[in-house]
Amino acid sequence: MNIVITLISVVIFIISLIFTIFINNKSKGLYDEYVESLDENEHKLKKFIPIGIYINENYSLIDKLPKFLKLWFGRYMYEIKGKFTELKGFKYSEYYSFIYKAEKTATSLIVIIFCSFIGFITVIQKDYGSSIIFSLGGIILSIAFWFLMDSKLNENIENRHRMLKLEFPEFANKLALLVNAGMTVNKAWEKIASESEKQTPLYIEIKQTYVDMQDGMDMATAIEAFGKRCRVKEIIKFSMVLVTNLKKGGSELVRILMIQSAECWEMRKNAAKEIGAQAGVKMMIPLILILIVILIVVGMPAMMMMNI
Repeated sequence: MNIVITLISVVIFIISLIFTIFINNKSKGLYDEYVESLDENEHKLKKFIPIGIYINENYSLIDKLPKFLKLWFGRYMYEIKGKFTELKGFKYSEYYSFIYKAEKTATSLIVIIFCSFIGFITVIQKDYGSSIIFSLGGIILSIAFWFLMDSKLNENIENRHRMLKLEFPEFANKLALLVNAGMTVNKAWEKIASESEKQTPLYIEIKQTYVDMQDGMDMATAIEAFGKRCRVKEIIKFSMVLVTNLKKGGSELVRILMIQSAECWEMRKNAAKEIGAQAGVKMMIPLILILIVILIVVGMPAMMMMNI
């Protein structure tokens, strides 16, 4: 039995290592134009992304999966692309989802190599139980890492939504005040977009909407697109109400804007409460760790005396 475990551990380690070296040599210089513009702070495994691209293009297992799994994976990648559409814009969503998939593949391969190496070391030390766990567990863990990486992407989406919720009430209030002062919605939007130097998610979308209007897009269509890009329920509602009243015309627009602005301040309060709740949870972690240390410091002498 120990011979079989040794053989499995050694084979997995050697195959994963040789495969990585082979892919690294094959992919070297092929995809430099894909990765050279990537930020290393955002993409920690930038150097390994070409390996992931090469594997995805030449050794993809997706086509070999059962039909229902292929359909599920297609929907999954479509959702990933949708998230990058929100974060990076429609123009770059295809590129970033492509890079993200390659980064996932490269990470999974690194996990397999690392775990198989630990398995190889433990088999040399004749710890056969740990060896088989690391060697085979690395394959399972690599699949898990593929999906665990999504937590960071989802966190970025949540942070974006939170920033939009915190900033939007101020924008809605400015828009309502300018329209109430006699400006048209188009001119008020232009004033806010041109005067602000902020590069936050909200003002990026506001400025993009202004650019769309300048390029000839109908104002109602541009504002509707603005709401859809933000993907925040309250902002979508605000943009739809604004579009509806723009199409109708009349003197009710200012009153409607004021009402919507007030509702948005409630949204901001809820977002602030959510941030406060999360901060409270984060503060509890070090307190729990300190409590554990205190219990150990106080309890260890008592336990030692009992043993005596």
